[in-house]
Amino acid sequence: MNKSGVIFNRLTFYVACSLAAIVPGCGGGGGSTNSPSSAVLSSGVMTKGSVILNGVHFDDSSATITCAGESKTPAFLQTGMVVEVKGLRNQDGFTGVAQQVNVLTEVRGVIQSINNSTPPFSFVAIGQTVLLDDSTVFEPGAASPLDAVNSVIPGETRVEAFGLRDATGAIHATRVRLVTDATVQDEVRGTASSASLGQSFLLQPGNVSIDITGASVLPQGSTVSDGASVQVQGTFDQNSETFFASQVIVEDVQNVAFHPHKGRHHGKGKHGKNHDKEGNHEEDENELEGFVTACTDAPCGDGVFFVNGHAVELGDSTRFEDGSFGDLNEGSRVEIEGKSFDGDVLVAGKIEFKRH
Repeated sequence: MNKSGVIFNRLTFYVACSLAAIVPGCGGGGGSTNSPSSAVLSSGVMTKGSVILNGVHFDDSSATITCAGESKTPAFLQTGMVVEVKGLRNQDGFTGVAQQVNVLTEVRGVIQSINNSTPPFSFVAIGQTVLLDDSTVFEPGAASPLDAVNSVIPGETRVEAFGLRDATGAIHATRVRLVTDATVQDEVRGTASSASLGQSFLLQPGNVSIDITGASVLPQGSTVSDGASVQVQGTFDQNSETFFASQVIVEDVQNVAFHPHKGRHHGKGKHGKNHDKEGNHEEDENELEGFVTACTDAPCGDGVFFVNGHAVELGDSTRFEDGSFGDLNEGSRVEIEGKSFDGDVLVAGKIEFKRH
């Protein structure tokens, strides 16, 4: 493999929209219904209008939209939210139709403490560290991350944060909003550890004690085991630092529609394995935005690394955009595109570096 990679320049979606005579469907409605399309699974930070995600403008007018298992309308979706989209991408590469959209809230609760002395400015809620920067969308608006932190009252102000987690588990907030509705439950996402069946578990990061006695676990019949990705709703008690859950969603099961099609091989992986294509139709396109984690090399040349919980490896023809192989390190923010699998691992066709 040529580790230096080849940088491919790509026209942005906004340039494509200016060429509406050539690329139809860039208006409010979304993609052209006459264009050949391919199935796509995409996750990352969205921009409103309908849903612009990883450079593709998805029409969400007929999509099934959910957040923590609850049905939502397109009006719920806002810039800075982190979403998973299952849908179709048109041949133009810039437009498509969203069939399912799932919104991922990282934490909702009362702010416990703040850091307003050393950048990056941040706060902690339900044991989760939330980092703010100039790209964070604040609702209501704030003049700066420091202004946003200074406007809250620890122990009183309640917020909801969307964002991407880095290797330490910190949330790089892409949208933060104040929560004034007391009927809306607290919420937190993470990974279960030290699980006691039907009783409790610790949520990582943050080592948050979760009491699940009496809580419903979804999908029905699921159980919480060590290593499970979970989304928990309920009430966080600041005095005991215990989260009393009313509902636990086991995301690995509940959100399986948004996971890459593991085990269906296509093409050739990094290690030169010839994958059996018999009986397999072409893989869905997979697009992931997030921070590189679990990278054992510098750069991440050998073995598997993770992006947003998905296992990824380099392929013989992986190409790089807005950077090179040498930039692929722990903590790099990237967008991965690929459709080939080496076992359960997504083989990266393209890696684009996302810079502030």
